[in-house]
Amino acid sequence: MTGALEIVSVVLIALPATRIVGLMLGPTIVAVAILTVVRKQDLLHLAPFGALVALSAPTAIFY
Repeated sequence: MTGALEIVSVVLIALPATRIVGLMLGPTIVAVAILTVVRKQDLLHLAPFGALVALSAPTAIFY
């Protein structure tokens, strides 16, 4: 299910008319995934999410 939402997000970002919606959907998917990992206390999986957030934060700030 998450993968399908990520694909939808990519398609929305690729289309100029829906780019803003896609840019809001993508981080929401990541945030929910992080919250799920924390809630399940599977903390070993937080490192990849941290790297993803750290690498994408400058893009979000300067867009």
